[in-house]
Amino acid sequence: MTLGRQGLFAHDNTHHALAMAFAAADCLGSDGSWNATGWEAANDRFAEHVVED
Repeated sequence: MTLGRQGLFAHDNTHHALAMAFAAADCLGSDGSWNATGWEAANDRFAEHVVED
């Protein structure tokens, strides 16, 4: 699992990278399981990020 600017090669702002981290945390179960479907949906949302100057 990769996230953030470097991990996803995303030219995003800091708040976008933080949103990715929060989404990743939401996909991690308390037992260490990974919600791949949830992460895929989150990645689809990341594609809509727009860099803000």
